[in-house]
Amino acid sequence: MTVLNFRGRPFPLDGFPKIMGILNVTPDSFSDGRIPLAERIKKLIREGADIIDIGGESTRPGSREVPLEEELGRVLPAVRAVRKISQEIFISIDTRKSQVAEEALKLGADIINDVSGFLFDPELASVTARYDAGAIVMHSRSTPDKMQSKENLVYAGGLIDTVVEELRGMMERVIASGVRRDAIILDPGIGFAKSGEQSAALIYQSEKLLALGCPLLSGPSRKSFIGRITGEENPLERDFGTCGSAIASVAKGYRIIRVHNVKAALDSLKVYCACMGM
Repeated sequence: MTVLNFRGRPFPLDGFPKIMGILNVTPDSFSDGRIPLAERIKKLIREGADIIDIGGESTRPGSREVPLEEELGRVLPAVRAVRKISQEIFISIDTRKSQVAEEALKLGADIINDVSGFLFDPELASVTARYDAGAIVMHSRSTPDKMQSKENLVYAGGLIDTVVEELRGMMERVIASGVRRDAIILDPGIGFAKSGEQSAALIYQSEKLLALGCPLLSGPSRKSFIGRITGEENPLERDFGTCGSAIASVAKGYRIIRVHNVKAALDSLKVYCACMGM
């Protein structure tokens, strides 16, 4: 059994995949921000999330950087609210900024989830290491406002081989900053500097990604590649497609699935795993 360790707490990856529930506190979230924060947190926990991933800055294609104070003002109240409700649930912070990470870690967060692969802020990896926190190292290129430009979608060495090598470099820099290998999760970045076809390929061509030796996270939830496959233009109506991609991800060796709709994904995976004898 693989056991990760976040701030001295074990996170075993046994036979059943782990679910990361998304808690976006941004105005343009794919989830329903009209529900009071505490109710959203309780719902994620009640429905079976193993990790709550808090994000205060949109990183969808075309989005621009949020000022530090604004991001802090969104994220820190959410961390306090989660810890008030539960001391046990693992908290991940979706941020590119070392200052946001440090303040959230002070309040009890466990994991830093950086969509830039810890390249945007050179201090972020060392902050993560100093708190003995987990690190989700995600592959992307450039910044969210530019990542879907034509040049960033070109993988001259082949998509999978290029992502593997770029992700390996990101992982090695994080380890060199002091983050323990057993605290690292790798995310190949579905929808980040990837076309729809490339995003799907990251799931079905997972073998070389798995060979990097760290657990893989799949983050397909409600993304545009699902809309292209299903024809569903409204992200809020893409949960069925998300469940399909979650099942495909687990079938191809991904251990953590990041989703908006925890119950839908978890129920789908329970049935899949039972039918597969997992």
